[in-house]
Parts: sequence; structure tokens; C-alpha cells
Amino acid sequence: TYIVATFFGIIPGTFVYASVGNGLGALFDAGDDPDLGIIFEPQFLAPLIGLAVLAVIPVIYKKFQKSRNQAPSA
Repeated sequence: TYIVATFFGIIPGTFVYASVGNGLGALFDAGDDPDLGIIFEPQFLAPLIGLAVLAVIPVIYKKFQKSRNQAPSA
């Protein structure tokens, strides 16, 4: 299970790095110079937002589980 969990845990970060690298490659192929403004372009911003959402899901799940376990019993 450790190998499977590690595999699925690495996939989101790998996807983000590949997407950003692909976007930078396209930028260099077009002859443009990269600057910080490219972060707000969809090919860069979408994977970063997706990774941020995936990072927050465990925190939300933990709070949800904690509140369910502390529900008063009648």
C-alpha cells in the first residue's frame, strides 16, 4: 500500500511540474522572455490552483471528521 499511495501522492506534483515546463517551453519556442506575469496565464495558473486545492482537501477532511466525532450524542 505504501508504494501505491506514494505513486498517487506524487502524481499531482508531477502534473504541475510537467504543465509549467510545457508552458515555459511554448513560451521559449515563441521567442518570448519569461516574467512573473506569466503566472497568471491559464496554462500556469490552472495547475497551481489545482495543486493548492489538492493540498487543502486533507485539512478540510480532517476538520469534517473531527466535527463528526465530537457531535453530541443524545
